Amino acid sequence: MKTKETKLNSFILKGNTIEKMKEMIGKTKKDRKEREFDFCKYKNNVIMHMHECTGNECWVASRRRCTKGEFVGTFHTHPQPFSERPSTSDLFNIMSEGMGCIGSAKTNKTKCYFFDRSKGYDYIRDSFQQLHKLESVVDDIVGENGDKPEFWPEISRKLEDLREMNYFINQYIRTVKIA
Repeated sequence: MKTKETKLNSFILKGNTIEKMKEMIGKTKKDRKEREFDFCKYKNNVIMHMHECTGNECWVASRRRCTKGEFVGTFHTHPQPFSERPSTSDLFNIMSEGMGCIGSAKTNKTKCYFFDRSKGYDYIRDSFQQLHKLESVVDDIVGENGDKPEFWPEISRKLEDLREMNYFINQYIRTVKIA
C-alpha cells in the first residue's frame, strides 16, 4: 500500500519520504545506530529527502545542504531506549533550522517539530544554552554513589529555574505526528 503525503505546516511531505523514514527506523532498530537525512524544499513547498547518512549509537551529523531545492530541516532516528522526543541538542538544531523530525526505534513513531523564530528567539536560544551547559556537568557534580556536594541546594535551585525556562521554551515548539 502506497503511503499518502502529509501536510506539515506549509510543507508537503511526500509518501516516499515517509516510507524512507520508516525504513531508517527499521535499520536503527537492528543496529542501534542513528540515521539522518536532510529535507530539501522544491517548488510548491514539496519537501524531499536528500543526503542520507549513518552515525553511531548516540549521534549523527547533518550536511545541511541540498544539491536541489532549499534546505529546510532534518530527519533523524533515535535508537532504543529513546523516544521520538528531542534532546537538548535536537532542540538547538530545530531552533536554528526551524524544523526537525525524529523517528524512534523504541516507539516506531515519528514526530516533526517546528520552531517559530519570531517569538523571542534570542531569549529561548540563551535559555537552551544554559540548560545544555548544566546538563553536561550535572553528572560530574553528583558522585558515582549519588553523593551530593555541599553546594547542591544552589545547583538544585538553578535546575528548577532551568526547568521553568524549559516549560516556557516548549510553548514555542509545535509538534506534528507522522506515521
